[in-house]
Amino acid sequence: FALGRFALSWLQQISAQRLAVASNVVTVIAGGLVFLTAVGENQLISRFTNSGIALLAMILATLALPIFWWAVRQGRYILIRLVAGFQILMVILAWLWVEYPILVNLREGEPLTVYNTAAPDITINTLGVVLIIGVLVIFPLLGYLLYTFKRQETLAVEL
Repeated sequence: FALGRFALSWLQQISAQRLAVASNVVTVIAGGLVFLTAVGENQLISRFTNSGIALLAMILATLALPIFWWAVRQGRYILIRLVAGFQILMVILAWLWVEYPILVNLREGEPLTVYNTAAPDITINTLGVVLIIGVLVIFPLLGYLLYTFKRQETLAVEL
């Protein structure tokens, strides 16, 4: 309990900017450790470096780090979100490019791929119809809900 209280007081003393940069540094270090631990298992690093698109995506994600840190220091919140989203997108793109079409490598047996794990056509078609019906029902109701709350805010301001 005392350790939790200490951690909470420590977190309250540091600024959100320092916490964001520190969290980003820890994330980068953890990502590097993933590559280091995967060297012997399945040559993950060689698969990334042999693929031009995956290597480019990882380089772009790494080059975005100084921009992220600058945006945090300047308090540019929209840019922070955009750069963080870009970094996540690049890492996922690199991983998908290296692994495609495999989704999960199993130790024993055939790996799960995009092709052998797809749902039957009837399931996909039914899901598509249900999603369209759901959108047609939920979006108008959501619009009415937003209209109602905005109208109440406007009435409150006028009073």
